Amino acid sequence: MTTFELIKQIPCSADAVFEELCHMERYVESMKNIERLTVLSRAEHMAQTRWDATLDGRKLTWTEEDAYDQEARRIEYRLIEGDFSEMTGNWQVEDTADGCMVTLNVSFAFGIPMLAMFVEPILKRKLEENSHMLLDGIETYLNTK
Repeated sequence: MTTFELIKQIPCSADAVFEELCHMERYVESMKNIERLTVLSRAEHMAQTRWDATLDGRKLTWTEEDAYDQEARRIEYRLIEGDFSEMTGNWQVEDTADGCMVTLNVSFAFGIPMLAMFVEPILKRKLEENSHMLLDGIETYLNTK
């Protein structure tokens, strides 16, 4: 299992950043490796999303369940099916004096154990890069809105 944590200070309101994180269909605008993100279903505090990505020439697809807690400004997600054997994570947005602090925690395992030691470090780097791109995109969007 591979894990990582990303923490970023954003000079915008926590509510505005959380609201943007909840609009997952817009992630493709900032995340260069995500080819398509489809919202399969959406309820008040829950969504199911299908992700199609290309990472270093390898196509990956997965479906995840996303649970939103507006009051806590937290999104929890977990893998339903796909090219990963396991994937869970969460976004947390907290108020700070200068805007908000966004924390992303991710844990995943690639579905082919013999390849995991080679593939997981690459996937980790790409997931981190894409997550940074997403947060940078949200910051830019909110600051030019």
